[in-house]
Amino acid sequence: MIDFVEFEVKKKSNTPSNDSEADVEIGFAPALDELREILEHLDRDDVDLDDLSALVRRAAELVKSCRHKLVKTEAQVQEIIGDLAADLEALEAPDKEG
Repeated sequence: MIDFVEFEVKKKSNTPSNDSEADVEIGFAPALDELREILEHLDRDDVDLDDLSALVRRAAELVKSCRHKLVKTEAQVQEIIGDLAADLEALEAPDKEG
């Protein structure tokens, strides 16, 4: 389980000054793991009110980061599929002419 002190240390060590850079630096799996830890911590109902805002803010950053990575990966996969389809069409084109 996550201890808020550990969360603060992890956040400070992983978060550069620019939030958009933070989204790029953390991988998808580590972001999901941290998000799960935060959610487990919130589910225990023993969250200090002063810590709640920081936890929810970090969770929102992680969700945004994961969503960004999913969209980016989907676009890359679609591009690869499009390239493969174009290659296949190019290979089949001479057969249709001949």
